[in-house]
Amino acid sequence: MDNYSFGSKIRERRQSLGISQEQLALRAGMTTPYLGQIERGRGNITVKLLVRLAAVLDVDIGYFFEDRPPRRPSMTESSILFALHGLSEEEKAALLPIIRDAAELLRRKK
Repeated sequence: MDNYSFGSKIRERRQSLGISQEQLALRAGMTTPYLGQIERGRGNITVKLLVRLAAVLDVDIGYFFEDRPPRRPSMTESSILFALHGLSEEEKAALLPIIRDAAELLRRKK
């Protein structure tokens, strides 16, 4: 895995969660410019930092080592993220259980 691959994975997951670089950097205990460098593949990342990022991004550390190309969100996923734009973290957190419950109900219908 090269630095660009790690950075792409971090950016992909961050965006899928709808959080900004600033929010992720704060939660992971790092600076926003450093996170930006990592996401662009220009910054070196330590194992310790990768573990912290995995925890904040709610993924297993193995996520960063999966050999698959980064996936762009679908139009529907992008629309959902857009709908959440402008809400506070507390408001988004309040919606999360509702979204999870709705998704589980849809999965059961299949």
